[in-house]
Amino acid sequence: MRPTPLIPDIREILESTQIFNPRTKEPRPELLRCHPRAYMGLDLGQAQDNAALVILQRLELVFPSKRDPVTYQHRHATVILARYAERIPLGLAYPAVARHVADLAAIPPMQDRGQIVVDATGVGAPVVDILRATVGLRSRIVPVVITSGDHESERDTRFYVPKLDLMAGLRVAFEGHSIALTSEVEGALDLKAELTDLRQTRSHTGSERVTGRYKDDLAMALALAWWRASREAGRLS
Repeated sequence: MRPTPLIPDIREILESTQIFNPRTKEPRPELLRCHPRAYMGLDLGQAQDNAALVILQRLELVFPSKRDPVTYQHRHATVILARYAERIPLGLAYPAVARHVADLAAIPPMQDRGQIVVDATGVGAPVVDILRATVGLRSRIVPVVITSGDHESERDTRFYVPKLDLMAGLRVAFEGHSIALTSEVEGALDLKAELTDLRQTRSHTGSERVTGRYKDDLAMALALAWWRASREAGRLS
C-alpha cells in the first residue's frame, strides 16, 4: 500500500527545503526515496501555431530531519515540479522538432527513460511516427489524441482524451498544490501568463470549452505531461 504523504502542502516543501543541489541543479540524492521520473508534454499546433513543450519531474521525497510526532517516521511526500518550458519557433519542420525533442530526452531530467507525451491530433501524427523511429525513444512515446468528447479511451496504442479533462485535471492539480511552477524554470513567465489567461466557457447547447484569448500551447503541453504523471504517481500529496 502506498504510504499517505505526511506533508500535505507542496509550498511548505519548497519553502523549507532545498530540494536541488545549487551546483548541479539536480535533486539532492539524500532526499530521494526512489529514482525520479520525468514527463515531457509536447503540444503540436497547426502551421500557424507554435509547438510547445513542458517537462515535469516527479520526486518522492523523504525528510531525514523531520519526523511525524505520532509515528516518529521520517516525513515524506510526492511532488511534481515543472523543470522546463519552451515555445518552439514557428516554421520549424517536424523532423527538426523531433530532433530537438530527442536532444532534450537525452539530458537531465529526461535522460533516464523519461516519457514523452505527444499531441497526436491531426498534424501531430507524423511527428509521433518520426519520434518512434528515433533510436532509444520508441518505448518512451505516449501518443494522445485530444478530443472534444467526454470520455477517455485507448485503442491502437493511442489514448483519446477530452481537452476539457486535460485542462480540468491541471486546474485541480494547482488548486490542490500537487504541482509547482517556480520563477527559476526557463519559460515560466510565458507559461504562467497562459495559465492565467485560460477560461472555461459553456455554449448555448450546454457544451463546455477551455480556451485562451491568445495562446494555450504551453498550457496544453503542461496538461499532457501532468495527465501522464498524475496517473503513474497515484494519489499525490
